[in-house]
Parts: sequence; C-alpha cells; structure tokens
Amino acid sequence: MISKRNSAIFLILFVSVSSPGVASDKTGPCSADASKLCSGVNIQALASCLDSHQPELSPSCRAWRQQMSQNQLDLMACSKDVERLCPKINDITQRSQCIQLHEKELSSDCRRYRKWADEQTKRLIKGTLAGECADAIQTICKDVKPGQGRLRDCLKQNENNVSPGCKEQVEKLK
Repeated sequence: MISKRNSAIFLILFVSVSSPGVASDKTGPCSADASKLCSGVNIQALASCLDSHQPELSPSCRAWRQQMSQNQLDLMACSKDVERLCPKINDITQRSQCIQLHEKELSSDCRRYRKWADEQTKRLIKGTLAGECADAIQTICKDVKPGQGRLRDCLKQNENNVSPGCKEQVEKLK
C-alpha cells in the first residue's frame, strides 16, 4: 500500500519532470553548466538556454537532460493511462491505489516511468533514513529488504532501540 508520504513523493517526482532536464537546485547534474553557460537566466528560460548550449554541456548534464526528457514522455503516457483507468479520482492516495490495481493495463511507457519514480522514491527515503538511522539499519534491521515500508516498519517496531534522531525521521515517514 502506498502511504501518503510516498504519494506526496510520487507527486513531487511527477512535477519534477515537467521542465525536462533543468536542475533547479545548486547540486544537480546541470548546476555547473547552468552557472557557466546560463548565468543570470531565470528558471523558466533555463531549459532553452541549456538547449542552445547542447554541444558545450558536460556529459553528466547531457545524460541527465536526456533521462528527464524521456521521463516527461513516459509521464505523458502515464497521465493518459491514469485518466483512462482511474477517471474522476482526484485523491492522490486513492488514485495511487487505482493505478496499482490496473498495473497490468498500463502502457510500457507508464510502467517505465513508475519504475523510475519508485527508484527515486526509495532513494529519497533511504537518504532520509540513512543519516540518522544508519546504525539501526545496519544492526537492528540488517536482514530487512528495503522497499514497501519494510525498513520504516522495522525501525518503528524497534523505536525504543534507536536514537532520538532516527525515531524522529521514522515518524516523518508515516
């Protein structure tokens, strides 16, 4: 079952590909290219600016922008699938559950996007837990396979044996 937090992360990832290949943060794969080649350009024009400098982009920025462009195409296919399979469902949690029920009916592009989004969600959650909960994950939950809330559940079940910082992070993942 998809939690509200995972639904929110999925929504963030859903929105993040609306401007393909633009790193809005200062640490993204295109941040150095954007600073060097498009200094002073506002975020709305950044994608166009980077496009105009395609040959000069670093390999990591080019690869990232290509992946984001593919994600945007996959997302458009996914949006059509969701509208076809789950019409009139506006609640994101209910929509996510509907999508799961119709998983086999989704287009291959949508399934590819969902796989990418799931990997990103796992990476974000793992990153959140890894800092504060690294010791507990390596000791208390060492045999737990990450994904589907299993790590969170293990940490929550053992909340009396984890650090206060880890306990706080686990509470945020509800």
